[in-house]
This record gives sequence, structure tokens and C-alpha cells, in this order.
Amino acid sequence: MRGLFFCLFMPPSTSVNPLHTNQTIRSLPFSEGCLLFQTGTRKIWALNHSAAFLWSLLETTADLKVLALQLAHTFKISLSQAIKDTEAAMVSFRADGLLGMSLPGQVDSTEQAIPLSLPATNAVRLHGVQWVERFSFSLPHHRLEFCSSDTDIALEFRKAMRHFEGSVCSPGSSSQLCIARCDSLKRKFDIYLNGRLFSSNIPKNDAIITLLYCTFSLATEILSDKILFHAAVLERAGMAFIFPGDSGSGKTTLAALLCKKDFRYISDELAVVDPDTGLITPLPLPMSIKKGAWPILRPLYPELDTHKIYVRADRKEVRVFAPEVMSDMNGPKEIAPAALIFPRFDPISPAKTQELAKSDAIRRLASSCSSSRPLTERDIATIIRLVDNHPCFSVTYSHCEVVEELLDDIMKDKRLP
Repeated sequence: MRGLFFCLFMPPSTSVNPLHTNQTIRSLPFSEGCLLFQTGTRKIWALNHSAAFLWSLLETTADLKVLALQLAHTFKISLSQAIKDTEAAMVSFRADGLLGMSLPGQVDSTEQAIPLSLPATNAVRLHGVQWVERFSFSLPHHRLEFCSSDTDIALEFRKAMRHFEGSVCSPGSSSQLCIARCDSLKRKFDIYLNGRLFSSNIPKNDAIITLLYCTFSLATEILSDKILFHAAVLERAGMAFIFPGDSGSGKTTLAALLCKKDFRYISDELAVVDPDTGLITPLPLPMSIKKGAWPILRPLYPELDTHKIYVRADRKEVRVFAPEVMSDMNGPKEIAPAALIFPRFDPISPAKTQELAKSDAIRRLASSCSSSRPLTERDIATIIRLVDNHPCFSVTYSHCEVVEELLDDIMKDKRLP
């Protein structure tokens, strides 16, 4: 049965009884079928209505003839077609380890989450360090104090994080981020978070990009009770548009372009969604603009060329760019999503917009999930609600006008063919 079964996450599998009496496999319905997930892991599968029906029958029987007869009766198809579809479904279930047997040549595809955890090293005492700069920022529900033994690094970091400085912070926890010179002759620095060594012997030229990564990791740990997606988020007229996608899909470039079109910048790297309410928490950390996007953004951001070039851990050259003032953190702390847009930047292909089937949107959204913790039933229900309750599109673009037109249509409650 073509299109019957979609494997979304497949880290290394464990065996499941053919009658799936293993209680770690659970299911939740969505508009086009159901999601299966294994509790305590990050494994998710999406089944359409026919596959979900057959899966439910496996509670009581594994007899192919009985399964096919019931499929034919329920979906009003011929018995011969039902037999073919049932056999195809069992092959899919078995190939993905759900029936406890793997076919020869099976390949696991492990979802690549953004590494979010902070290093668990022993705390140290920073006695005798001369801090030349000290100031504070307000991350979501968190106060971050920054201390530096170098004035230049402090000024650069303050410039990148300026929109968090002086904002109103709701009651919450606090942390201290410090950068201390460890070798004055070699211009190397150590970075500490709450007295724990985060990174050592960092050259001065790499200090800012490392500090920003530390801040990113801290923010995600603070928000560990949320579900995180690798996505940009933009808002206009009280509506939040989520742009999930892999690195290189053009999320950051699109976010920077739309910020010049009266959209408010909510996030560039992560969509932070509350599993209980479905609302999005702003996390407008500075954008890392890759080298390929500089010519595209230069007409709108002529100041971009004045920003220093940094080399990230993945060896990509970036310029760090703080969001516009429209990202004022004193605004609404949470915002409701309006639509999910899966972008792909392609400078030579014609613009193309397509409304996605819910099963396809669930597959794409789940693959962008970046929560490092095991997914809970509450998280799975959030993924389902996001897709079932909001329009979902894929869009190929070479300029942001086509995306802007799509968003305008969604705001007017239209659906593009």
C-alpha cells in the first residue's frame, strides 16, 4: 500500500511483539490517521487511516487473511486489493522494527537534534579575576549576568545582545556567564557558566561565537519543559508563522528579509512551544548570517559589511546580526501560531507554493524537533495539534515576495492551491 506508512524518527530499534503487547508503543489520533510513539524515546511513526486500522487489529490477531477481510469490509475495497495492502503494511511495520523483525539491509535514520546539553564539569572558584565589564540580560524567565576580563569582548557581546539588556524579566532563575583571560600572551580565554568550565583556551577571535553558543545552550535548558523545533518564527498582526527546516533551508535569510517587511522577529533558530497551551515563547537570539546570504541581504542591511566575520564550529563563516527593534522583549511574552511554512531557498528554481497533506506536515515537523529530552505524550499531542489546527505549506523561493504574498493570503484566511 503505497504511502501507507511513514517512518519519521528511527534511532536504533528494539523488538516489539507481533501483537504489539509491548506497552511502550502508544498511539494518538490525528486528522489523517494516527501517530505511534515509543515512550521514553524519541521514536515517532505516522500512519494513515488504513495503516492505523490494521495496527489496531494487531491487538487481537496477526492472521493476514483476517486482517485483509476486515480491511476490505471497512474501506469498501476488493479482497484482492485488501490482501496486497495488508501485506504491504506488514512489510512496512516489520521493516521499521514494529513487529520485532528487521528485513535484510534495513538502515536506521537517526534524527539529528541540535546539541543542547551543557557540559557537566566540576565547578571552580574564580577568585582574583579582575572583571573590567559586568552587565545583565533578561532571557525568557531568566536573568543572565555577564562578566568579562576583556573590554573588547564585552563590547562585542553587549552589541549582539543589546535587545535583551534592560528588558523586563519575569520572576525566574538566574545564571552567571564569565569569560576570563587564561593566557595574556597567547590571547586565550576560558568561559565559565555558573562556575563550571564551558570552554577553554578560546582564541579572542572565537570568543563571541562561543559565548553566543553558550547562551543558546543555556536558554534551551531553561526552556526544557517546552518542545523545541529547529525553526524561525516571525509575527505580524498578532499571528506567529513558524518556518521549520534543516540548516541551509534559508530560514535565517528569510527571517532577515521579512523583518524589513513589517514582520516582528521572534526567533531564528528555535521555535519554543508550550505543550500545554500551544503558545510560542520568543527567543530572539542574534542571527548568524552565513556567507552565502550576505549579497542577498546587503541591499536591505548595508551595515552588515561592518560586522566582524566569525568561523563557527562547523567551519562556516558567519556575521552575527542582532534583531531589529521590533524584537522588543517588553512585548507579548507568548504568541499563538497561525501557520507552518516549510521553506526552501533556491535562486534558480521558479517560486512554488503547495499546501501540504497533514501526514506530510507531521513528518516534516517531527523531523525538525530539537528537544534533547525524550518526547512525552504531551509533546506528541502538541505536534498533532500544531498540524491539525493550522494550515501547512511548503514554499520554494528566491525572493521573499512570494512568501510575503503567501502569508498575506493566510492572514486573509485563504488557501492557495
